[in-house]
Amino acid sequence: MKRILNDLLSICAILIIFSGCNIKSTESNYSDEKIKNVDQATFLKLISEGDGILVDVRTQEEISNGVIAEPLKIDFLSKDFYEKLNELPKDKEIYLYCAVGARSAKAAEYLKEKGYPKVYNLEGGYVEWVKNGYTVK
Repeated sequence: MKRILNDLLSICAILIIFSGCNIKSTESNYSDEKIKNVDQATFLKLISEGDGILVDVRTQEEISNGVIAEPLKIDFLSKDFYEKLNELPKDKEIYLYCAVGARSAKAAEYLKEKGYPKVYNLEGGYVEWVKNGYTVK
């Protein structure tokens, strides 16, 4: 009995390890279309050449350290965060970023679930953007 329990625990541990291996992927499939997680160079090209809306979902304190370009600021921690996201036009591309990419990925998933066709998330967020020498304001 003790051996069976140990074997079950070992199997569970292996499953947990393998399920966590693919946490960071380049695309998340939370709706019919995929969210595009893009690197800094691609993100810069999108916000420079695209006809979309740049959205910073960091807190006001984080934003005070600088922003990428001229973003629309929607605080992820605000009570009306999802209401404000719903006000974004569905006929525009949406470019999202936060500090490291997790909150903006959640916002991107939400937008995709609500039928937004083109949603892009900056991998590594503002931190990687600055670390790699991209311009901030």
